[in-house]
Amino acid sequence: MPEDESGTAKISRREFLRAGAAAGAFAVLAGAFPEVVWAEERELPDLSRLGELINPFDVAVAPDGTVYVANAGRYGIVQLAARRNRYVGLGPGTADGRFNFPMGIDVAADGAVFVADTNNGRVQVFDAAGNHRRSFGRLGYLDGEFLRPKSVCCYEAGALVADTRNHRVQYVDLKSTRLASDEPVTRAILGGLGDGPTDLKLPRYVAADAEKRIYVADAGHHVVKVFNLDGDVVATVGEGDFREPAGIAAAADGRLFVADAGAAQVLAFDESGHKLGSVKGLENLKQPRGVALADDYLLVADPKAARVFMAEV
Repeated sequence: MPEDESGTAKISRREFLRAGAAAGAFAVLAGAFPEVVWAEERELPDLSRLGELINPFDVAVAPDGTVYVANAGRYGIVQLAARRNRYVGLGPGTADGRFNFPMGIDVAADGAVFVADTNNGRVQVFDAAGNHRRSFGRLGYLDGEFLRPKSVCCYEAGALVADTRNHRVQYVDLKSTRLASDEPVTRAILGGLGDGPTDLKLPRYVAADAEKRIYVADAGHHVVKVFNLDGDVVATVGEGDFREPAGIAAAADGRLFVADAGAAQVLAFDESGHKLGSVKGLENLKQPRGVALADDYLLVADPKAARVFMAEV
């Protein structure tokens, strides 16, 4: 295998993903790469130990193939790349760059990393090097405020946030010209507590596809609801199929992958919402939560198993 100037073996994105799949989980694979950066120069953790992933609730893949894991139990983010692994975050706390049980993560097209800092009621944004760039949101009930936000999804000029305990999804515009300040603006609120067609109950994960459709795991109603930005429900997926719908990933070919935390499986649906069945190769799941797609691989964060599983789809 060729090496770079430092003598570190080069590895392509696809080789990295294939190695992860062969290992069965990135929690095992992480220790295979030599360069790890640990916040505040604390003692270097052995990421090859399964226990280093504690309550990994979500996973995301950057455009360059870097894998990010919302490692809630360690109050930070594990960043796994083909040539460097990092732990992003300064540990527990409320200051910028510190977390209180981060449960959701997504990566924008420019490489910015968005983290749902759940118990702090906010979203924090970092660059690819792990530097804190901004935070938005605070604990509360008003527009732009969150109660236990468990998922974030990059969308247009901002982010969709699963505002779980407020039973809604907020779309926060981070580049709005409505105000003369740098403050984000809530442009849309989807859902609200209730049992009506457009209502939500404990929405835990939110995702979007290339057509800008918004997928919400409506855990309290045991379905995935598909919204447009006007707040209309354009489809409902998985009626009668889920015990506890969780993470969602939309493939370019129209397939939809949804983790069912209550049934320890990931279900696949076609572009019309018809169930294709359970994804093979994930038989050891315990409580799957966040999911993400990278090339032909599906990554599944499982907090109960303390690892990220992979399967070719």
